[in-house]
Amino acid sequence: MIRSLAAEIVDEALSHDEFDAVEVLAKRLPMMMLGRILGVPDADLPWLVEKGDALIGNSDPDFTNTVIDKMDTQAYRFMPFRSPAGVELYDYADAVLRGDKPVDPEGVLARVIAANAADGVMEARDFKNFFCLLVAAGNDTTRYSISMALYELTRDPSLLEQLRSGTVWDTAADEFIRLASPTMHFRRTATEDTELGGQAIRAGDKVILWFVSGNRDATVLTSPTMSIWPAIPIRTSRSGRVGCTCVWACGWHGWRSGCCSRSSRHVWRGLRRWGSRPGPGRTSFAGSRACL
Repeated sequence: MIRSLAAEIVDEALSHDEFDAVEVLAKRLPMMMLGRILGVPDADLPWLVEKGDALIGNSDPDFTNTVIDKMDTQAYRFMPFRSPAGVELYDYADAVLRGDKPVDPEGVLARVIAANAADGVMEARDFKNFFCLLVAAGNDTTRYSISMALYELTRDPSLLEQLRSGTVWDTAADEFIRLASPTMHFRRTATEDTELGGQAIRAGDKVILWFVSGNRDATVLTSPTMSIWPAIPIRTSRSGRVGCTCVWACGWHGWRSGCCSRSSRHVWRGLRRWGSRPGPGRTSFAGSRACL
């Protein structure tokens, strides 16, 4: 399914002389996959992605009108990411729970509701939080990884030749994700006293893990800001390995990013970036390209 979706999206994009690759390619594939997995109507997907962007990009005025630390968000302090978009996503999830919003019975949402009807372990609030995380974490990280892949291919044409050789597919997606670091940092609370890197950490301390730093570790990589193919087999810092907040396994990011690139391999003989240098997003949480 993923490969056929990627091929369809690339074919449609190539019907235009020029296009914004973030909007037309990188954004559309994870959005369509999100709908298939959750089982929500395709007509709702642009709205869901918009609200997911507002959650993750709560410091980016391109994504939300309620920019954290710039406006009073006290009213949303119990919402995910302290965002009003959380209220709207909660309402959507509530409609799914009530049966007012029909979903595919084979999708994740319907399966979770059916299982919970028998076990009764998930309260309505838990389902709403689960839904918000699925919408937010299941979309933007893949989009930013694909955006970085396309950016790198326009920056260094030799990479496209290496892809076409068929010798780097097993590690190419991982290398693009390393450079993208689509989730730049996570904060966690220590559950017990410990020591890390010579630093004492007490139970209850807030600890921040900077993925973007770990993915550019100069003690491991000789050129940490460049694409390194074949990629060095290191344990890339990714949100999915740390906790349940990133709900998709890391393999999904690589597989989906790779499928989009593989579909491109058969039809693209070259890539050229048009216009000004692609602008980064203005969120402090996700490593992103606003346009390309």
